[in-house]
Amino acid sequence: MRNLRPSPLPCHSERSEESKAVHQIRRSFADRGFGFFTPPGSVQNDRRNFKSGVGTRVGYTFAAMNEKNARTILAWQYRAPFAYYNIDPNQLEKELRDFLDPDNAYFSILGEEDDIIGYCCFGREAQVPGGLYEGDGAIDVGAGMRPDLMGADLAPVVLGAILSWAESEFSPMRFRVTVASFNQRVIRICSLAGFKPEHRFMSNTGQDDREFLILTRRA
Repeated sequence: MRNLRPSPLPCHSERSEESKAVHQIRRSFADRGFGFFTPPGSVQNDRRNFKSGVGTRVGYTFAAMNEKNARTILAWQYRAPFAYYNIDPNQLEKELRDFLDPDNAYFSILGEEDDIIGYCCFGREAQVPGGLYEGDGAIDVGAGMRPDLMGADLAPVVLGAILSWAESEFSPMRFRVTVASFNQRVIRICSLAGFKPEHRFMSNTGQDDREFLILTRRA
């Protein structure tokens, strides 16, 4: 999910100050929208420690982004038609700074062997400029999966873990994702997961502008 990758955290009235800090997010990497999104699986046996930047869900660990993991993720290369999500080498250092900025709420998703299977982010980093992001209680979610795992049966479980963890951390009323309109596969998967389309728009980054779709579902 960069678009999957490659979404603001409108405040929930009962959120902690720590959670509210995530709302002060600026944007960058998410200009491409959500990259992989799949139906949530059953998530149980939650063990978390948000203050340490680490949380665990069904065998997956969510760890605050560090430089080593960020550089690994930014080097991922996707094949067409998903090459759109590849990072411009000339923008590497800027993207790295964004990944490491705590306000941007980037997390590595680690497997049982501590291998990186994907990442997620919350807030404006998961939004695309030009979209209408309104409504109290909505949390925007961005995510991405390692290229060799795209389309694997693993995706639904990983997505379920992301949504469950985000729900416990931020207490949202709704989840919101932004998907490039060409990515019909992701849009279809989002629909199966209960997401409903709300708004189509053209991005206004000034570079490679294209149409996006915002979808939401209740938490």
